[in-house]
Amino acid sequence: MNVMSVTKIYLATPFVVFCFLILSFDMAFAQTDQTNISAIGLSVSVNDNDVTNGDIICSTKDGYKLCRSEYDSSIYGVVSNDVSASVEITDLQNSQVVVSRGNVDVRVTTTNGDIKAGDDLTSSKIPGVAMRADKNGYVIGTALADYSNPDKGAVGTIRVALNIHPRINVTTGRQNILEMLRSGLSGLGVDPVSALRYVLASGMVLVSFAIGFIYFGRIAKSGVEAIGRNPLAGVRIQASVFLNVSILLGVVVAGLVVAYLILAL
Repeated sequence: MNVMSVTKIYLATPFVVFCFLILSFDMAFAQTDQTNISAIGLSVSVNDNDVTNGDIICSTKDGYKLCRSEYDSSIYGVVSNDVSASVEITDLQNSQVVVSRGNVDVRVTTTNGDIKAGDDLTSSKIPGVAMRADKNGYVIGTALADYSNPDKGAVGTIRVALNIHPRINVTTGRQNILEMLRSGLSGLGVDPVSALRYVLASGMVLVSFAIGFIYFGRIAKSGVEAIGRNPLAGVRIQASVFLNVSILLGVVVAGLVVAYLILAL
């Protein structure tokens, strides 16, 4: 074995060891129970009464408070006394440890129907309590367990994987567009950035559909008139109309994608 071969083996060894460690870590993580993902909390001053473990906290213009509206765009986190680590500030008044990431217990209600594992959850009109999310808007994360109760005013507790983000379904129609506008306008005094994102996304969707309806009508009309004037060129005219419609659909889809990215990123 020459010196060059020995040198190559020497240089490759750290890379092989590194790859082995990465694969071993991934396999160990994949086998870990996902319900035990650690949560790290931060102490904040909550300006509200009767705050308890599992309450949803919102960041408002008046400070941190219990969330009191559905699909609140100012959701900050969940009060939790079961965290793996926390950063606490001792001189805070009404201090509560709040978690924004990780798996924690959350207070829930069946106001919007029974909850199944995997359902998105959001804030409700009951202060600090989550409910099942079934339309566009901000959610706190995903339920890791079922919860059902015929009493819609009752409050229970389930484990939730926190992931605060806007829930978006681009296949819905006018109701969800209006809901995006409503959510954006409702957050103008609380979270201007989030409000602006909602307004921009809604405007992008409306413009895309407006372009689609206007130009589709023009393309269809001009195609029919062209075939009427020159029936022998019908195949070529139909192909041209089909091409223009395809481009138009591409523009509409691109507008929806841009709207999604505005909200998701």
